[in-house]
Amino acid sequence: MMDENLLNDLNNKNKLKRRNALNQLQKKIELENFTLEVFNYYETPLLSALSDESEINRHRVCIALETVLQKKLKPLSLTTYVIPTIRHQLCSDPIIEDCEENRLELLILLENMINCYDKDLNLHTSELCDILCSGLKDSYPEVVLKSCDCIIMLSTVLRTKFPMICNPFLKCVIRCFRKYRYKVRVKALNTLECLFTCGNICEFEELGEVLSKCFVDIPQVRMALLSFGHSLCIRMPDRYSYWFKILPFILFGLRDNDEEIRKNSLEFWQEIGKRYETENEIKTSASLHSDPEIFPEEEFVVC
Repeated sequence: MMDENLLNDLNNKNKLKRRNALNQLQKKIELENFTLEVFNYYETPLLSALSDESEINRHRVCIALETVLQKKLKPLSLTTYVIPTIRHQLCSDPIIEDCEENRLELLILLENMINCYDKDLNLHTSELCDILCSGLKDSYPEVVLKSCDCIIMLSTVLRTKFPMICNPFLKCVIRCFRKYRYKVRVKALNTLECLFTCGNICEFEELGEVLSKCFVDIPQVRMALLSFGHSLCIRMPDRYSYWFKILPFILFGLRDNDEEIRKNSLEFWQEIGKRYETENEIKTSASLHSDPEIFPEEEFVVC
């Protein structure tokens, strides 16, 4: 498995030889007997290829590292070297990685790292925030979508720390509503849902303009807006303090032109009502049954 000629080719000045070497290494990585020890042998030239002058070679090394992560090998060098490299490639001004497909591949690699390293990424939250904020501002829609996916994944794997790091994402997500692709607007709503329910975001004022446009958007976006409102009504911390700001995201659907949106809105409204009754049992019980001790009979007027 450890081939000195292959190692030398990975370091070769000829980009075609480096490319062929990366292809050969990819085949080795895909073998069942590929181990962390073998990875460590090729580690230095492989990681250096992330900054290779050839676009194809940079793309190939991302694929190779993704395959390593999918095998759950978890080499420590990926957090200490790859994350800073991705930040350098995507967050410099101007952006160093000018190939759209490679920027997307770097984020796919990052997504694999988040999934694999889990809480081991606690030391790299600042770099992750920089990378994902840059991705949300990218001109390539697929990069924006993948950045949203990474943020949603972070809200799960770093649940305790996410509220402390999520604030920079809000303004960047708001920018996504300017994109002409409806899938980006839908994904932005999904990301906002995570920021409000898993983070400490509650700035509805900043969202007023962009969310008001979603009320008259295409059905897919309106459905995502309805789901956003439903999640906030069920999962958002301190949601009752913002009840009057959240409920419009549910109530608009009751009179929507789309039958499925109307149906879901009614189901969500009933679920939210039952949840409210459960969480405020004493208050709702008093209102429903008119307890004489709380509401004396003489205070009621029969119409």
